[in-house]
Amino acid sequence: MMSTPPPAINRIMKPLDSLLADLNQIHAQKKINADLLLRLSEYVNIAKNELLYFMEKSLSVQQNLLYDKSSMTLCQSSKTYANITADNSPKGILIVDSGHSSLPTNSEADKIEENLIDALKEQEVRATIHKRSVTNKGKIVFKYSDNSSNKIIDHKQNIEGILSKSVYIKSKLNPKVTITNIPNFFDCSSKENIISEIINSNPRIESLFNNNKSESLEVVSSFNGKSKCIICRVTPGVRDVIVELNFAIRFCSRICKVYDNIQITRCYKCARFGHISKYCKGETTCGLCTKNHSTKTCTESTENHSCINCKSFDHQNTDCKNHNSFNKDCPAFIMEKKKLIAKINWGLHPIRS
Repeated sequence: MMSTPPPAINRIMKPLDSLLADLNQIHAQKKINADLLLRLSEYVNIAKNELLYFMEKSLSVQQNLLYDKSSMTLCQSSKTYANITADNSPKGILIVDSGHSSLPTNSEADKIEENLIDALKEQEVRATIHKRSVTNKGKIVFKYSDNSSNKIIDHKQNIEGILSKSVYIKSKLNPKVTITNIPNFFDCSSKENIISEIINSNPRIESLFNNNKSESLEVVSSFNGKSKCIICRVTPGVRDVIVELNFAIRFCSRICKVYDNIQITRCYKCARFGHISKYCKGETTCGLCTKNHSTKTCTESTENHSCINCKSFDHQNTDCKNHNSFNKDCPAFIMEKKKLIAKINWGLHPIRS
């Protein structure tokens, strides 16, 4: 529950609330453009969020905080259910090669798990193992959560030495976001300038980077659609701040809306998922009618459209004839999207699949 704002904050918040109410009243009287109202409202909401952030930051110094010396992190005395489930959900996969191709027995797998836990403790890595499974090639797969996943990667060789076995580590992906409404005058050719503008224009993101060196922000690409957009891969902590700012950040003195970027890789040669046409080894398949010709040359009517991906999942699936392979309501596409979402570490604010 948020603390009651002190009088100084209230004196600033009340005029902002009054301004927002006046703007809505002017819009109701059709004296203001809807787009202008949206931009002004976003300015007001971001100003309020910034004030509340600095208020909470100043109050937190006076509140009872638990200082965990072993992890060198500050933790509040109470956490929400979302915080707890996000902290404890598996964030990585660690694979141990049992050393032989046959399936290890349960006692062998138990011994390897026990040795792994001892190895993690010896390296001072505080990881929680959630689930263990065995592949048909004799490898033992552990799903784990770790507040410092980089540490487990840093000590990979030491862990291998203690176990005397090969270890492979797979961490969940960092999320990608799309920043829209970038000013046309801004030169997106320099990734360093983009990163600098994002950090310097947003105090909460800047504060996050100053206090936590493990946070990162990587520019993936930029493009011109209805507006100039930038796609960035960010650490979960950066996305948490963006979510708390109502998916809106400052960029060149402009308020820019931000969206989670969940892009499914699709091949336009065979119309299937997971690769692009440049690396496709399959046959040319139409994404509209599933016949052996290019999608661009298809002349079939909408009534004859069907989905090659739904056919691949289930040859008896009648739904495959109700849509083509590019339909966003396609069951196979929805399944692929859920699989991608599950591979990403969304931080404290998981996305709804």
